[in-house]
Amino acid sequence: MRNFVALILGLSFACAAPQKSEQELFTEQQREEIETPLEEIEPVELPELEKTLIAQGLVDIETLIPGIKVELKYSTEDNFFGKDVYEDHVRCYLQPVVAEMLRKAQEALQKEYPNLTLLVYDGVRPLSVQQILWDDLDKPDSIKPLYVADPKVGGLHNYGVAVDLTIFDLAKGAPLDMGTTYDYFGYPAYGSGKTDAG
Repeated sequence: MRNFVALILGLSFACAAPQKSEQELFTEQQREEIETPLEEIEPVELPELEKTLIAQGLVDIETLIPGIKVELKYSTEDNFFGKDVYEDHVRCYLQPVVAEMLRKAQEALQKEYPNLTLLVYDGVRPLSVQQILWDDLDKPDSIKPLYVADPKVGGLHNYGVAVDLTIFDLAKGAPLDMGTTYDYFGYPAYGSGKTDAG
């Protein structure tokens, strides 16, 4: 009989013990993550190219310019060459003075049009990539400079002082229509030269 009473009392206490809600369990898990010492958190390893760019004094524009968007087209196949030549390089780096000018442009745009932001398609371009673009361009060497800077000389992108960009409509979730696609070298990209007399 004593064993039966002890069993009943044990079950009573077990059933009466308050169960933790999912929120309490989630909060405990968060607390454990927050209390993890910094030494135990593994730092994110930057690609070698980015380390080199930082060592050369270039800056990641997304760390300086609130709200700016970056989609490096040469890290995709959506470009003139139809191939990814940047591979794991997906962040836009520029010389600090150029990044500051870009920050001012972003502020001016958003002050007047808060629903718009800049969308950057290209910034610094390593000479090794410039060589790939030069070699892959199916044009005679005499006219290649119309499309791509000669890697022997380099161009503004190679020094981190040029940026390709467009304007992105935050409300629509898409870039504004600029009349042609990125890297379009056809006649419409140069304008028709006609004026409307009408």
